[in-house]
Amino acid sequence: MPQRKVAIVGMMSDKDSHGAFALVGPLFDEIITVAPQGHRSMPAQELAKVAAEFCPKVIPAGSCREALALAARARKEDGALIVCGSFYLAGEIRDMLLAKFGGKN
Repeated sequence: MPQRKVAIVGMMSDKDSHGAFALVGPLFDEIITVAPQGHRSMPAQELAKVAAEFCPKVIPAGSCREALALAARARKEDGALIVCGSFYLAGEIRDMLLAKFGGKN
C-alpha cells in the first residue's frame, strides 16, 4: 500500500467541488490543483481554497506540466499519484503521465 497519496485535481466551475473534496480530500496527504483547458474551468487558486478545507496541504499550479512536477516531488518513491476531477484534465495530462512514468505503477 502506498505510504503517501498525492492528487492532481482540476474541475469545471459548474461542478460541486465542495462535495467532491468532502469525499476525497481527506484521503490525500497533498492536493495540487490546476485549471484544465476550457472556458468553464475553475481557476486553480479558487479550487485550492475549497480543497484546503479537507486536506492539510494544497498547492495551486499554473499548468498541468507544473502540477505534474510538483506531484512527482511530493509523492516520493513509495507514494501514489492520482489524477481526478475533470475528464478534460485527464485528456490533457495523459500523455505527460505516460512520458514520465511509462508502464510503471
